[in-house]
Amino acid sequence: SAFDAFGAPFVHVDPDVYAAAAGSAGFGVERLVVDDLEWDFGTRAAFIDWCTAGLVAWTGRLAPDDRADFVEDVVSAYADVSGSDSRFRFLQCRIRLTTT
Repeated sequence: SAFDAFGAPFVHVDPDVYAAAAGSAGFGVERLVVDDLEWDFGTRAAFIDWCTAGLVAWTGRLAPDDRADFVEDVVSAYADVSGSDSRFRFLQCRIRLTTT
């Protein structure tokens, strides 16, 4: 129930959609690169510390006593998907725009 009507606190725009939006706003796309990256925190504990800071939009909706268990559960579920409990994998889009 803590997440009823919860909306994601961020936007993940498809790179092609982002480039099209930039074009429609009068910019030219000089370069668009999407990198598959990862940060290795070295240990599960260090990754949990980082996630504790990064998940505040979620943990802020929970009772203080429930937050640590929630982060532990997130890291465990993420490890099941990513294969590591100390690495964060992500895509980073970099775009260079020009004025037209």
